[in-house]
Amino acid sequence: MIENFSDKVIFNFFFILILNSTLFYILNLFILKKNLFVDIKNFSSHKQLINSDAVPISGGIIILLNSLFFNFFNNTFNQFLIFGVFIIGLLADIQKLNSPLKRLTFQLIVIFIFVLINELFIKSIRIPIFDFYLNYNLVSIIFTSFCFLILLNGSNFIDGSNLQCSGYYFAILTILLFLNTKVDVDNIEIVYVLYPTLLSFIFFNFFNKSYLGDGGSYLLSFIIGFILIHFHLNQNVSPYLIVLFLWYPAFENLFSILRRLFSKNLRPDRPDLLHLHHLLFQFINAKYQLKKYLKFSIAGIVINSYNLVIFYVGSFFIYSTTKLLILIFISVSIYLATYFLLLNKLKLMND
Repeated sequence: MIENFSDKVIFNFFFILILNSTLFYILNLFILKKNLFVDIKNFSSHKQLINSDAVPISGGIIILLNSLFFNFFNNTFNQFLIFGVFIIGLLADIQKLNSPLKRLTFQLIVIFIFVLINELFIKSIRIPIFDFYLNYNLVSIIFTSFCFLILLNGSNFIDGSNLQCSGYYFAILTILLFLNTKVDVDNIEIVYVLYPTLLSFIFFNFFNKSYLGDGGSYLLSFIIGFILIHFHLNQNVSPYLIVLFLWYPAFENLFSILRRLFSKNLRPDRPDLLHLHHLLFQFINAKYQLKKYLKFSIAGIVINSYNLVIFYVGSFFIYSTTKLLILIFISVSIYLATYFLLLNKLKLMND
């Protein structure tokens, strides 16, 4: 019976991988031919830095199609809500929803309803004073919604270049599959579908042939956030396992805002080229003669390989808050040390 199950999983993996790779190829040709949902580089210094070619924003569309076809959430209203999450990002991609405040408002409405109807109430962060208030459903709903909001926008922050966002969540899915060999991971069926889907996107994204876009980064982080919160609630794993999995987009968001607030030359609401992946790209750019998008892809592989190692170590301590907090502290410390080391090296190289 186990062998039959394994054979079925392997068959489904290759079927979904081939299916989505084919869909990506066809959809990309269609988008370029019709000039629909093509990345608009004039609006972003991030995108101009990678490449000047027209690139289809097809990643989010394919992920959405998979979520609808495979019925990720077993509920029509839930499907409508995740479609709403995607549409908010898609409107931003095509420059129809440029106001950050409006995007946050629409996101919060959709997230709040989703958290409420699915009873995704985080009741404990293992700090007694906070846990006391989290026992009130309204407080818990607000807190969980806020976590989703940070996750979606943090994921969009790290989606500034190839393999950053998709590679990060691919690493999380890899560890979830590993964890499922030891403990039941809730909604593992979604992981089995999303894993080959994301792998097919990563192939096209590596060669700069497809982008997630805001819609894709919002949708991908929303789905995985749902899986992780369910895993925490139903298996009683430490909430700091979820923090460990999601620390990078959240911290990148926070660090970027603080960095801009304390800079005289930067505005908190404006993008810049001083993220960790940009510094790593500049370092690789100075060392190797490759196409720009390949250098960004390499930067993404380096960052997410490190995160995969941290996730793997954390997977052995899923119930230990203390050990997980130590790993989070190590991750943040290494991030900051690497960031300032690269910043100083690049200043010396440019002097």
